[in-house]
Amino acid sequence: MAKKGLNLYPTLITVIYQTLMKGAAPFFLILLCLYLFFGIALMAIAFFNKQRETHYLSLSFILRALLYLAPSIYIYNIGIEWSVWITGPIKVFIIPLNFLFIKTLFEEDKSWKRNDIWHFVPFFLDTIFTFVIAYSHANDVVNNNQIDIKEALSTVWEGNFYYTLLSFVARVVSMGQWIIYSLLTIPLIRSVIHTQKLVLSQINFNYINWLKGITYLFIVMGLFEGMAIFGIYNHPLASLSMFLVLIIYAFYFFLFVVLYYTESDKFMFENNPAAIESGVKEEEENCECLKRFIEQGIFLNPDLNLQKAATQLGIPKYKLTQFVHEEGHASFYSFVNFYRVEKSKALLLTIPDCQVIESVFRDSGFNSRSTFFRVFKEFTGETPGHYLHNNKA
Repeated sequence: MAKKGLNLYPTLITVIYQTLMKGAAPFFLILLCLYLFFGIALMAIAFFNKQRETHYLSLSFILRALLYLAPSIYIYNIGIEWSVWITGPIKVFIIPLNFLFIKTLFEEDKSWKRNDIWHFVPFFLDTIFTFVIAYSHANDVVNNNQIDIKEALSTVWEGNFYYTLLSFVARVVSMGQWIIYSLLTIPLIRSVIHTQKLVLSQINFNYINWLKGITYLFIVMGLFEGMAIFGIYNHPLASLSMFLVLIIYAFYFFLFVVLYYTESDKFMFENNPAAIESGVKEEEENCECLKRFIEQGIFLNPDLNLQKAATQLGIPKYKLTQFVHEEGHASFYSFVNFYRVEKSKALLLTIPDCQVIESVFRDSGFNSRSTFFRVFKEFTGETPGHYLHNNKA
């Protein structure tokens, strides 16, 4: 009796799998409708909430739905030769889209960055390769009278060289993407765990748990995509597992955007202790930088430029530029001239009557009399002579 019970489970799985292989179209149709609906809904959410980064996810969902269109309709003797042109490129396009969406969850600046284009190099290369093959052999790859789901899921489709070639290349790229993006996702997971140790509110805690789920599920999904290269989806348990993972993946990402992402994203960057701690540290560094800039009299060098100042302060040029803007100055030279004018104002009030005003500009860091007079009037609204007359006792 016990032995019969042990055999029941694998037998049930086999029956379900055989049903799936014989009539796979309804299963693919379920996936098509699910991903298409969620993709359109996410696109609407991204539009109305001005979340440009959510378009990565919505586009990946819509493309995945398109991926399931051909296997959903092939049993109705509808020509699906067009699928040869898009199946491989879509497969290698989806994973980078999902990764970019996840990456933006950990970034305050969510705008498109020039370096992001490198994520799509495999897509461009696979598209070129696919077009070369499909241009002459699309009908050879897909013959509606010979469609066999089991063969399509295998590593090699006997007697269908061009399908095997296209499928193998796309699966190899997918496996490579899974390895690379899994490695790139590990630091994000560590960041989440570190932040979780610092959070104080329950909203933060729940949100970060969802983020952890997103990153782990992304790695699992990539693994399932990459393992297709070994033809494992001819195995009943693997095939059913993939179907369930696709369902869970769709619901989890969609619910995350609807329930948490639209309202709680700000907690990662505004209210959590990690962000506050980082802001305090940056403010302290800025104060120290300004203190050294004044005490060392760096601004008194008449030949001073951005590179020289950054070198003396021991910080990168971009950081000094950012600091200048945070201090409210439009440019580095406006920042320097402000402190030169402040220095000249102090000197004007202390020079003996026997000295002329022109002697002040050299000690204030200006390299010419005309520049000194022009800049001084820009900042104070009066000439050095008028300032001296109005302020010296």
